[in-house]
Amino acid sequence: MLSDLKIWLSGAITYQETCLDGFEDVPGDAEEKMREALKKAMELTSNGLAMVTEISSVLETLGGQGFNSRRLLSEDIPIMGHRGEIPDWIDIERRELLSSKSKKIKPDLVVAKDGSGKYQTINEALKDIPKNGSKTFVLYVKEGVYEEKVQSSSSMTHLLLIGDGPTKTKITGHLNFIDGTNTYQTATVAVQADNFMAKDIGFENSAGAEKHQAVALRVSADKAIFYNCQMDGYQDTLYAHTYRQFYRDCVISGTVDFIFGDSAAVFQSCTLVVRKPMDNQQNIVTAQGRKDMRQPTGLVLQNCTFTADPTYHPVRNTLKSYLGRPWKEYSRTIIMESYLDDLIQPQGWLPWNETFALETLFYAEFNNRGPGAPKAQRIKWSGVKELPSNRVVRFTAAEFIGGDVWIPSTGVPYSSSFIFPVPKEDPNVKYSPVVPEENKDLGKTDKKESYMPSDMKDKDKDSDKKKDEDKDDDKKKHGDDDKDSDNKNDEDKDSDKKEEKSSEDSNSDSGYDLVIVEATAPSPDGGSASYGAVPSSVAQSTYAAAPAFSPNSPPKQSMLKMFFGWN
Repeated sequence: MLSDLKIWLSGAITYQETCLDGFEDVPGDAEEKMREALKKAMELTSNGLAMVTEISSVLETLGGQGFNSRRLLSEDIPIMGHRGEIPDWIDIERRELLSSKSKKIKPDLVVAKDGSGKYQTINEALKDIPKNGSKTFVLYVKEGVYEEKVQSSSSMTHLLLIGDGPTKTKITGHLNFIDGTNTYQTATVAVQADNFMAKDIGFENSAGAEKHQAVALRVSADKAIFYNCQMDGYQDTLYAHTYRQFYRDCVISGTVDFIFGDSAAVFQSCTLVVRKPMDNQQNIVTAQGRKDMRQPTGLVLQNCTFTADPTYHPVRNTLKSYLGRPWKEYSRTIIMESYLDDLIQPQGWLPWNETFALETLFYAEFNNRGPGAPKAQRIKWSGVKELPSNRVVRFTAAEFIGGDVWIPSTGVPYSSSFIFPVPKEDPNVKYSPVVPEENKDLGKTDKKESYMPSDMKDKDKDSDKKKDEDKDDDKKKHGDDDKDSDNKNDEDKDSDKKEEKSSEDSNSDSGYDLVIVEATAPSPDGGSASYGAVPSSVAQSTYAAAPAFSPNSPPKQSMLKMFFGWN
């Protein structure tokens, strides 16, 4: 439950940031005005995520003291919207469909360029798809090139889109930034419906490298799966926008930042084809956009192949290629068990703009192979990590996106953990920091005092002071009487500091503190809401953000109501 809340709140943050991104190149002060208008909402949403993250952290701590919190949250209690071991949005038919050949499938609707289906365009067929369905709805698109802009709205849940093959059935477009369309709107295909699945189909933006940002596929859907698909473009080919996503056996081609966004996305056994860029460009495979350090998002590329397009191969040492760069402040990308061909520069990673995010980003490589894999000459930023296997495992599909719950039942090939044996002598152990960084790296924080009620802070201080006094008494028993005056001075200093701290706390803006209070406010459905554990402003803003990223999603609304106490 908490993992769902975290991903949905993270989605709200992503959408707020996406709104601001749309104003980046608008003349005048429009961007600054919009940033100011969204400032309060962004702060409150971030606080809501911090609160949920802290609760999750506490439960994990309890689990370490004898309470199996992981089992409690993922196994014993049925996840909302699921029945038994198989989610209710995964029916037996869907599992069989995904594990079978397209020609054996009995689709609900058929699109065919040659007129052999009911529809000749995909957009015509989308008009007849039932809204908010709970059963798999199969849309079969026959072989052909379909030049149209396609968008599955948030109400088209449980849609399964199947073609005749990733190079046989292709949806193409050419909207781009240079010709006046903002990046978000350039997508040839935009997926917004949760539980969307695609198999054996291609997505393309044919605008070309000279047109800069031109998205082939944008995915803003939770628990979206792409199996044996192809995404072709140049700059910004795949916009893995937000929520949880899984890609298996896909081919993705491009030049600059061609896999980007702020989703929690895992790519398994995919081929990443680097194409020839413009003469003044460098190739960058990833540009992850995590804005808040507590967002449970990032790009994980596992057992993928980084290779050069035939037209790019001869100039790969002149027009250089890199693994990624930080689009946002807490950018996070992990590349594991993958094959890196010689197109990848020894430096590995590229800065976005001089020193931006170099200390706050999180990049890691683990157990990779190929001529581009050696790390001896990798860039030495503090954000580039060397992790042992027991920490890298937290970025595998089962743990990072909760894949065991929603992927295996679809029939799509899936590896929950490491694919290859972990080396007996872990190559990363000697570089690993002495103090584990999981809390910070996975969207948590050790600074718990920021979210602790003020009376609890005072109790902690009193407890610490009492411990110090006990230590002093013990020292006296061993003949340390000469320290009495020093201890007294220290106590006076502590008292002065405590008074100063109390004065500062009384003058602080409590609207931004996550203090446990009692408050009531109206809920969106007209009832009353009791926020016994959070400020009412935080709880209200958290729910208010939800319609922005899922306006008609009963499971999410129910989950938020249950958590925040709406009745």
